[in-house]
Parts: sequence; C-alpha cells; structure tokens
Amino acid sequence: MEKCYPYANILDYVPEEARLHIPSGQQKIITAALSRMKSEQKLADYLNVSRGTVNDWKHGRTRITFGPYKKLKSMLNEKMPDYIAVQTHKRKSIKTPAIEISPLLAWVFGLRKGDRDEDEYSVGIGTSDLEIAQTFINAIKHIMRVQPGEFWCMVTAPKDFISPQEKTRIKNIYSRLLDLSPHTIRACSRGRNERHKKYHIIIRYYNRLARILLDNIEQEFNFHLLQYNTAVQAYYLKGLIDSEGTVRDSGKIDIVMRPNDSLELCSKIAKNLKLRYRFVRDEKHNLIILTLYGPASLLVAHCNPVHKMKSEKLRGSIQYLRYRARVPQQR
Repeated sequence: MEKCYPYANILDYVPEEARLHIPSGQQKIITAALSRMKSEQKLADYLNVSRGTVNDWKHGRTRITFGPYKKLKSMLNEKMPDYIAVQTHKRKSIKTPAIEISPLLAWVFGLRKGDRDEDEYSVGIGTSDLEIAQTFINAIKHIMRVQPGEFWCMVTAPKDFISPQEKTRIKNIYSRLLDLSPHTIRACSRGRNERHKKYHIIIRYYNRLARILLDNIEQEFNFHLLQYNTAVQAYYLKGLIDSEGTVRDSGKIDIVMRPNDSLELCSKIAKNLKLRYRFVRDEKHNLIILTLYGPASLLVAHCNPVHKMKSEKLRGSIQYLRYRARVPQQR
C-alpha cells in the first residue's frame, strides 16, 4: 500500500508582498461599466481585452491594467481615482496548488543545507557529482511541476581544461546527460581553487516566488521534521550525507559542518532511526562532527546516498565488515 504524505498549500506560504493587491473600488467600477454596456462581451470589445479578463476584474482575481483603466475613466465620465501601479513580485506563475511533504522534498532540503548555490531569484545547488545534479533536477520538476527548459546549468573547470572546443563538447555532453537544452548550459573556467575537481556543476531554477515558497516551507518542515514518518527523516539525512558526508573505509559516516541546528536535528533523527551515533564539537576549528556507525543493515537502509562513489564505498565497506565477522581472524 502506497504511503500518503501531508500536503502544504502554497497559498499559505506566499509572502504578503507577493500577493496580488486589488485597488479599492475596482469591482464598483466594473459593475458600473457593465450596467452601461449591458454585457461582458461588449465591455471586453470596447476595452480590447477578452471576456475572461473582464470576468477576472469583476471578481477581483486580477488587477485592471493602465490602458483599460484609462478607457473606463473616459467612458464613465466620472471622477475616478488616478491609476496607481501596485508593486508585486516579478514572478512566473506556479501551477501546482500544493507541495507534497515527501521523502523527495526532504532530500532536497537536506541537500540544500550543504550544496546550496543560488541567488535571490533562484533555487539551486552546486555539485561535482552528476547523479546528484540529475536527481535534483528531477526532484524540482516533480515538486514544482516545471519543464526542463526552465533550468539553467553552469559547468566550471580549471583553466587548463577549458578551450572553445571543450566548451562545445561540455554543452553537448551535459545537455544529453541532464536532459537540458544546450542553450541553457554555460561552460566557463574558474580560479585555482578546487583544482582536484575537473568539473563542477551548478543547477538553478529561476523563479523568485518558488525560492521564497521553498524557504518558507523549509522553515516549517524543520520545525515538524521529527513528527514525520521515518522515510521522510531518513531522506533528509541522505540529502545531508550527499552534500556534507564522508564515508570512511570502516563503514562509518562523518557529517562535518559549521555550528548550526542541522546536525543536532540529525542526531535526533539518527536516534529515531535506531542508528548509533557520536556527536562531537571541534572547538579549535569551529566545526561540529556527527558520526554514524551502525548497525550495518540500518546504515545501508537509511543512509545510502545518491552520490555514486559514496554509495559504493558504503556498501563495499559494510560487505567487508560482514565478511570479517564471518571469517575468524588468525592471531
């Protein structure tokens, strides 16, 4: 039986300044104009708009624009207030009425804690792993109901690797691997930092309202996270491991971050998932280290990351430990 997860109505998370403000008296103006023109269609023809637009103005769903307002003022021959442009968010429409609080959304929130790479107008991550970039794109497509063409990708590499021919090759390869249009992919060089990484991928979905919605939902999500089922909690932990986790040869997982509430929350999640853990504060380097170390079956079940190398290393180390447990060691 498929599990059901709660939904968050996005209207509850739209900030007040992003809501559409209707000037006072608009419905009165439209009612007076309709009584004179006798029908919505005649008024729509006079204002050079569709009948549906007139209906939206009548019920206060949208705001009268400047041109039609000027014609209405002339037609009614009444003292109407001057047109005032109401500032609203510069935004694209979001068609999904609700966002599911699912394991996939929990993974995105966990990943953004460490790999967040976005500005005021976008939702995005920066990663060197192709599987994480693919999973993030698919997750945002599913959560926000968006199309692939609305994503932008920037691939950076050290100067030694970048040439005009290499830029073309990067666009062709990553457009195929990430299912994006080549014109939405940009290849450029970066400085001397991160020289051990050949390519670094930055994925962004540009929609300011989507960014605000996810930030607002994330705040409430973190507050109620321990009340969700174990699948949602485990995927939040997986996202954090994908971004900030290191898998040791011994099978233990270290998550290292600057002091914040995330790792303390993760230690409580580990307790709920019946994982053994150690929580250490490194005062010298101003770091917090959360170490997860078993049991092996639960570690693989709850903490197996999307990152291919980390996942293979975790599974390999667990298999080796099981082999060591079966075979008696010679002294």
